[in-house]
Amino acid sequence: MSEKKSFLDHITDFTLKLADPLARFAELPLISAIQNGLVAVMPVIIIGSIFLVLYVLGSGAVGDGNALLPFLAPYASQLVIVNSYTIGFISLYTSITIAMNYGEKLDLNVKTSGLLGLVAFILITQTGGGLDTTAFSASGLFITIVVSALSIRIFKFILDKNIVIKLPDSVPPNIGNVFTALIPYGIVMTIAWFIRTMVNIDLVDVFSNLLTPFILEPMATQDMKSLIVVVLSFLIGLVIYYPFWKQYEKDCLEKESLKNQEA
Repeated sequence: MSEKKSFLDHITDFTLKLADPLARFAELPLISAIQNGLVAVMPVIIIGSIFLVLYVLGSGAVGDGNALLPFLAPYASQLVIVNSYTIGFISLYTSITIAMNYGEKLDLNVKTSGLLGLVAFILITQTGGGLDTTAFSASGLFITIVVSALSIRIFKFILDKNIVIKLPDSVPPNIGNVFTALIPYGIVMTIAWFIRTMVNIDLVDVFSNLLTPFILEPMATQDMKSLIVVVLSFLIGLVIYYPFWKQYEKDCLEKESLKNQEA
């Protein structure tokens, strides 16, 4: 007679069943590029968070209004600057790292891909010739992913169709790469400029309006906010961290196998 499983056992079984499909999903080139691109900006996020904590401790933003560490109070306004230009610009940084990683997955020039993602993101979020830095924060992260992915895909499509400016073989590769990228850059930048300037579509605002009825409004209630945070944390953990855990397990098994062979 089989032992009756507890509720926790059922949760574990469900997690394991869900983990493998999500792990395969995470191995797709685009998803892997997004994952690696987000991981690449973790040092920026960590340093920005440290300065944010120092600012909170020295600004009196919590508690009774008095600074928890008074010696930091004179520097509070300076400390928050680092947070503003790190976490406050996180979408701008990820436009580079995601595009670079996706370009690498598609066998494109990594530096050219990163710069293309950055330029496309700036053009798609600019306002009347100026920079809307609010889009550089986490609010523009989804648009960063979409723009970076589409930019690199267009880049790849144009190269595959050989719609490029070719120079003689005697030209140094670094110069040749510049002219090879001219047409893809021109097309991607023109599309981004046309959408934002000529059609006047603010993709960050459009996405926020689409998201509001499904996530932002339900999060107004504390119960739904807690549920959404738990679900999102669970899914993010599976997609981002599970592949690393599987790789760690694989490495451990390989090391154990080598030890057994040597013995």
